[in-house]
Amino acid sequence: MGYDTLTFSFVNSTVNFVHGCVLHVYSQLLEARQNFTATSLSLLRNYRKRQQLTALLKSLRTIKTLVSRLKLINP
Repeated sequence: MGYDTLTFSFVNSTVNFVHGCVLHVYSQLLEARQNFTATSLSLLRNYRKRQQLTALLKSLRTIKTLVSRLKLINP
């Protein structure tokens, strides 16, 4: 084997190694993006539920106040 053949072989194996690394990192990036999206949607869903429950609690307190006041007016 000549020097050119060894150099080509080394460059070829290095390129193949780097290609494998890039594919692996890319697949990890896709998985991370999917996990991030799922987590973000879950956080938004929880925030929406919390807002709905807060609004419901406010309404229940208003009803409780009105009932209390009606009892005072009409004992």
